[in-house]
Amino acid sequence: SHLLAVPEVPEREQKIIDQLHRTRRSAASFEKIKLIGKGGVGRVYLVRLKDTDQLFAMKVLKKTDMIARNKVWL
Repeated sequence: SHLLAVPEVPEREQKIIDQLHRTRRSAASFEKIKLIGKGGVGRVYLVRLKDTDQLFAMKVLKKTDMIARNKVWL
């Protein structure tokens, strides 16, 4: 599949986005810094990408809760 660049994204940020799309990441690639939000089905953390020190928000969902609440189709 082809990803198209959004015109409003500055070139520097687009390069970072492109790199992230080419690089497979897992939760282990990030360091949790702080809990920044809680919801009915998960939590949102401020995280740091270990190899670049970039900050991101990561939503963490519990699969069992999602299934129990019929939020996931199997």
